[in-house]
Formats: sequence, C-alpha cells, structure tokens
Amino acid sequence: MKLIQIKSLIVFSLLFTQMVFSQEAGFKRWNLKAVKASFDLPSGWSILENQGKEFVARDQKSPELLSLRIGPWQDGKLDAKGIANAGWNYKFERGSQEIPVKNRMLFIEDEFSGLPFNAYLNFGLMDVGNTDKFYVVVVGLADPKSTDRIFMRFTWNRKDDDGKDKEKTKKSQQRNLELIDKIIKSVQNL
Repeated sequence: MKLIQIKSLIVFSLLFTQMVFSQEAGFKRWNLKAVKASFDLPSGWSILENQGKEFVARDQKSPELLSLRIGPWQDGKLDAKGIANAGWNYKFERGSQEIPVKNRMLFIEDEFSGLPFNAYLNFGLMDVGNTDKFYVVVVGLADPKSTDRIFMRFTWNRKDDDGKDKEKTKKSQQRNLELIDKIIKSVQNL
C-alpha cells in the first residue's frame, strides 16, 4: 500500500512540476508549412505577419523590441553556416525601402548540435540607417536529409548608446540570447 502511495506521490509531483514549468514558460507552438517546421515562441509575443512564406513576431513588452523574422531560404545547396553568413550580409528594409547598413561587427559564430536541423548562428551589432543600432542574431537551419533550408533573424534595439549602463545592457543581451537559444532548440520538422 505504501509503495502505491509513494509512486502516486512521485507521479503527482512530476506532473505538477511539468504543469508549473509549462505555465511559467508560457510558450506557444507554431507550425509553418512554408518552411516545413514548427517552433515555440513566448505566448505574449505579437504576430505581425503569418501569411505566405514569412513569419514575423515581436515581443512588444521588451524595451528593446526583440523581434523574429523566419522564412525559407531558397538556395537548397547552402549549408547552415552558408545561410547564416549570407543572412548576415542581408539587407534591411522598412516597407519597400532598403536601409543601408553602415557597420557590421560580428561577436559570436556558433554551431548547434543535437537538433533535427544543422544550425549555425552569427551574433553581432549593426549600425543601420542614420541612427539605428541593432543587435542581430542570424541563424541558418539546414535539414541534412533534404534541401529544406530556413533563415531566422532576431533583432533588438541597442539601448546603451551613451555607454552609461553597461551592466543592464549585458543582462539584456544575456536574457535575449537565452530566449533565442530556446527558440532555436525548439525547431522541429513538420
């Protein structure tokens, strides 16, 4: 009898922990047929575009306006690193107008392992237009079993232009990079 009670208590504890974690995490699963993949995003994000081939979402509550653009990469011959590198040199647009990138500083290049896709990431800072500065994470995802390729670009505004609060900027970067890591690791084939 005690063994059954202990097993029931363990099962209840595991289910309760999982329930609390999933409520805490607050993620929602998205299926994108255009890229033949699904992924998780925080449920509080606003979806700006989800028609056709591109998906655009933004964390409106974030002071830096962290945003994600995801879509298929047309060249099925490029590997994940090739997509990330090509995406790093991709143009920025507002509406139909191209915005010149004045400076690109690459901080980190990294490869992910253990995912259903090969994944490669570039992270850095770009000066765009006259005054805008963005942190940019470009991710290339390549399915090793097919020619399916995905391009992801995360951006957020740089808020430390005066350089006064470097600790706050560092925490913000860390928080955004941890969230981006979770989103990338959640990508699955459809």
